[in-house]
Amino acid sequence: MYLKKLTSPSAPNLNNIRLITLNQLKIDKKKLGEGEFATVYAAKLILGDNSDKKFPVAAKILRHSIEYVRF
Repeated sequence: MYLKKLTSPSAPNLNNIRLITLNQLKIDKKKLGEGEFATVYAAKLILGDNSDKKFPVAAKILRHSIEYVRF
């Protein structure tokens, strides 16, 4: 058996990152997961002027609480 060492890629390519607005995101009430700092919900990303282009995505909602701030 031969094992190939995995190496981390170089810096990530950030050229294809797209900022979205809250108007483009419809967050469902279906909770997918929960952690100490955030909850993940099922959501739909709406692209274009018409709302027929909807893509399933996950939306991570961070909790806003001073108790999570660590110094």
